[in-house]
Amino acid sequence: MRFGDSDGHGGLRPNLVGSPSATTLPEGRVAYVGYGKLRIGLLAQAPRAAVPVAAQILGVQSPGAGSVASGHRFSPEQQPLSFRFTAPGLRDPTGLRFRYRLLPIEQAWSAPTAERSQGYGLLAPGEYVFEVQALVPDAVALPPARFAFSILPRWHETRLARAGFVLASVLLVALLTALALRLRFARLRAQKRQLEAEVAARTLALSAANEQLQSLARTDALTGIANRRCILECYAEAWARARRERKPLAALMVDVDHFKAYNDRHGHAAGDAALQAVATALVACARQPGEHVARYGGEEFVVLLPNCSQEEALRVAERMRQAVSGLNITHHGHPDSDHVTVSIGVAVTVPDSDDAEALLARADAALYRAKNGGRNRVAGEAEAS
Repeated sequence: MRFGDSDGHGGLRPNLVGSPSATTLPEGRVAYVGYGKLRIGLLAQAPRAAVPVAAQILGVQSPGAGSVASGHRFSPEQQPLSFRFTAPGLRDPTGLRFRYRLLPIEQAWSAPTAERSQGYGLLAPGEYVFEVQALVPDAVALPPARFAFSILPRWHETRLARAGFVLASVLLVALLTALALRLRFARLRAQKRQLEAEVAARTLALSAANEQLQSLARTDALTGIANRRCILECYAEAWARARRERKPLAALMVDVDHFKAYNDRHGHAAGDAALQAVATALVACARQPGEHVARYGGEEFVVLLPNCSQEEALRVAERMRQAVSGLNITHHGHPDSDHVTVSIGVAVTVPDSDDAEALLARADAALYRAKNGGRNRVAGEAEAS
């Protein structure tokens, strides 16, 4: 009979362990060489009870790793692993079987096999224990042989690397969130600027519209010059200024002579055109800053001349009268002239009280004196103020 290394009785190399062959001797003895020694025993004369044997792990084959012991730490590049095992015994080894498992990934034993090796492919990083148990028919199995080892993680599988990945992920999320918020704030700022621009544009438009309304409210629709409201506001300001500066203020009341008769003879359209021409002529004669001409109502006009003496006011009034007469607007209803004329009353004062209406009343009285004196003329106050 023959025994080999897989049976736990030495190798097949004669120079190290001798011949694996056995030789029978007289008296039922047998001689064989095992592990460098000559061994002599008695062959059993009758069947004996089965004797259990213990499994032994001969070694682990791994790329780049030599002889390793239990507890070895394999790098990821030292896979796959192959475990070689055996169980020494003198009985016929053909009945010997093995079962194994790799904890913790294999909780159940494998099916019994006569193979003396088991390989594993790429294992995940972690701690493992390889167990192998020898099985002899009709014998109680002894505790398994164990080989503990671990597979080291690759650099990107280490806790530090994973922590770095988590930190990088958190930073990336934070960066993306910050970027999103920045873009959001940028859009909000752009929307705010656009809204502010729209509000400013609408405010400007409203202001312009308001100014236009104010201008319309202060402008006579027919003649395009200042209306009664505007001249009264200007008059109040001019009065206050003249009083503060102790300077004279002149007021001229202008009335188109026999204007009702003009409308009756020439029609209201012609009357409107005549009023427009008269207004233009009066404005052309008010040449100094602060001088105002306004339509006071109907065919009446008011002229304000700040810092103007009685003599200068009379000269301006006469210039206006001549300018209107020089228009040569035909007036068939005028009893004393064949063209449109005006009568003008002049009043001048240096304000010393709050009675601003008195000056206009005096100019109106002077106007009536001009009209009663034959129209188409200028009249001052009966007594100088």
